[in-house]
Amino acid sequence: SIRGGCVVVTGASRGLGVGIARAFATEGAATVCLVARSEAGLQSVCRGLAAEHPNVCFHPIAADVTDPGGRARIVRSVESIGQRLLLVNNAGIESWGPFEHATEASVEEQVAVNLLAPMLLTRALLPLMLSAGGGSVIHVASLAGKLGSPNSAAYTASKHGLVGFSRALRSEYASRGVSSCVVCPSFVDTALLDSLVAKAGGERPPWISTTTCDAVSSACVRAALGDEPEALV
Repeated sequence: SIRGGCVVVTGASRGLGVGIARAFATEGAATVCLVARSEAGLQSVCRGLAAEHPNVCFHPIAADVTDPGGRARIVRSVESIGQRLLLVNNAGIESWGPFEHATEASVEEQVAVNLLAPMLLTRALLPLMLSAGGGSVIHVASLAGKLGSPNSAAYTASKHGLVGFSRALRSEYASRGVSSCVVCPSFVDTALLDSLVAKAGGERPPWISTTTCDAVSSACVRAALGDEPEALV
C-alpha cells in the first residue's frame, strides 16, 4: 500500500522525477522525499507540488546518490520520518556516440549513476524496510535494458545491470516483505532528450521512439500497487 507511506524519488528536481513524485502524491503517499543534487531546484519543485497536494509532506533532500555521504544523508532523513518506505531509483544519465569515442570517465560515470548508485542506495535503505516489515523498490531502467541500441553501449550495459539487479533483489527479499520492480520505458520526451538530440546533430535518429512522463509515472505507481516484476512502457 502507498497510502500513508513515505516515497523516496531520486533524480527529482526536473522531468520524469517530478512526474513520479506527483503520481505517488496523487495515489496517497503521506510523505514524498525528493532527492537531487540541486537544492534550489528541489525547493522550487516542492513548493509547486505542495500547492497541488496540500495534504502531502514534500521533503527535499539535496544529495548526490553516487556519494557515500549523500546516501547517508538520505538514510538519516528517511529514518527520521518513520513511515513504510518505497524507493524509486530514477536518477540516471546518458551519453550518445560511437563507443570507440567514449571517454573512460563517461563510461565510468554512466555505470556509477545508473547502476552502482541504485544498488548502494537500495542496500543502505533495506534495513529500514526490513525492520518495518516490508517495503518496495522501483527501478526506472529503460527498454535499452532489454535490447541493445546503437551509440549507447555504456548506457545499455548499465540498464541491463539494473534489470538484473531488480530481478535478483525480488527473488532474495520477496519472502521478507520487500518487493522489487523494474520499469523499462522507451525514450521519455523531456528536456534531457532534446539535449541529447542536439548533441547528436539536432535531428532525432529514426530508431528513436518516445513516451511521456505521465505514462512512465503511471507505470511506476501500477508496478508498486500490483507488485509487478517488470513493466514495459
